[in-house]
Amino acid sequence: YEDDRPLTLVAGCEVQMLPLRQDIPSDWARGHLVGQPEVHGYFPKTYVGSKRHLFAAEQARDAVQKVKKLQPVSDDVFALYNFDPTKMDWPFPDLSPLAFSAGDELKLLPDEADAPSDWAFGQRASEPEATGYFPRSYVGSREEMSEAQSGELSARSVSSVAVALYDFDPSGVDWPFEEDKPLILTAGSEIQMLPVSADTPSDWAKGHVIGQPEICGFFPRAYVGSKRHHDVVVQARESASKVKGTSRPQSHSEVADSQRIEVFALYEFDPTKIEWPFADQPPLALSEGEAIRMWLDASDEAGDWAFGQQVAEPHAEGYFPKAYVGSKEELLEAQSMEAAAVESASRPSSAASSDSVMVALYDF
Repeated sequence: YEDDRPLTLVAGCEVQMLPLRQDIPSDWARGHLVGQPEVHGYFPKTYVGSKRHLFAAEQARDAVQKVKKLQPVSDDVFALYNFDPTKMDWPFPDLSPLAFSAGDELKLLPDEADAPSDWAFGQRASEPEATGYFPRSYVGSREEMSEAQSGELSARSVSSVAVALYDFDPSGVDWPFEEDKPLILTAGSEIQMLPVSADTPSDWAKGHVIGQPEICGFFPRAYVGSKRHHDVVVQARESASKVKGTSRPQSHSEVADSQRIEVFALYEFDPTKIEWPFADQPPLALSEGEAIRMWLDASDEAGDWAFGQQVAEPHAEGYFPKAYVGSKEELLEAQSMEAAAVESASRPSSAASSDSVMVALYDF
């Protein structure tokens, strides 16, 4: 616009919508910052919306950050802790796990089985033929590995308090100590680490349950660790329990019609307005009001992302934030809220009211 100026928007700021001249294109809007009528100008209409729309946009941005935290900046990662799949109920009967030891260098590989996002597929750098799946939370950068190892050393040292990572039942163990008794461990219990004699094997430790010094004995050193290590083990167990019972993660082409539902796009979703977090998965752009066939993923019911296709064009499929879709009733409610602000903005400026206040969804 030669004679008009733009209005710089910061996501979350409130904008008082103002009337437009008839020659202004329909995809542009005019307004001023609430409380600052002198700061006014034009901006793309799709950059503002209702507070509910802003909430959906913020949820999508938060979901992006969650995924990015799970994805290392490099394909080369390091094992933060020992990963022994025999210590969990392995959830993928048709997929092999990859066991590793803390400090091992690993290389992430493309996941062709479409496993849940908190699982990764990779190989040991020193043994490329050894490939398999493992929890993403068990690997990280070299710096994170050093930090984790420091935490483990501290937790397992004498006079420190460690946390039991797994249950330990000595009844099934060939007990190596003639005069010393074992300590039964329950995952999550806190253990006071105690000194051991010089002839004790290095893979065994001694301690007592916190608050119960009379209950003391020996146990495998690898069965205890830091609080952070314990949290990672719990996270992996919970993830495994979500997908337990599936023969393998299903590809989208194998999902039955009964596992798909029809939803509607509550708002426009333009994946170019966010930093797309999935290098190997395509996004599905949404237009407000269009019908979407969404896959029901039992292994990720609480996830922030969904996979679906346009009902009108089934070949158009990809991922999108779950917060952007809903039922027909939710669509009508969202459209009503958006329309109320737009309609009030078209009134003469003397009639402008708080109804015509919208919220910036993105920086402009």
